[in-house]
Amino acid sequence: MKPKYFNSLGSLNEYANNYPNNSFSFEHNPRKCGCDSVRCSFDVTDKEDNDILEILVICPICANNPKNRQ
Repeated sequence: MKPKYFNSLGSLNEYANNYPNNSFSFEHNPRKCGCDSVRCSFDVTDKEDNDILEILVICPICANNPKNRQ
């Protein structure tokens, strides 16, 4: 699964507010990103079946890299 990159916690929070709180959870999970740094990351998980739906990573370097834009 390809992560989505964000410039800041504020931009990630704005994006994450689109998920209904009662159906999804956000698990903090530090991970290496595309620039090989360990960054703050969150797994968006479906509460019913525990599937990871998205990986959200805060990394300004990767967020500004054109190959990571979606």
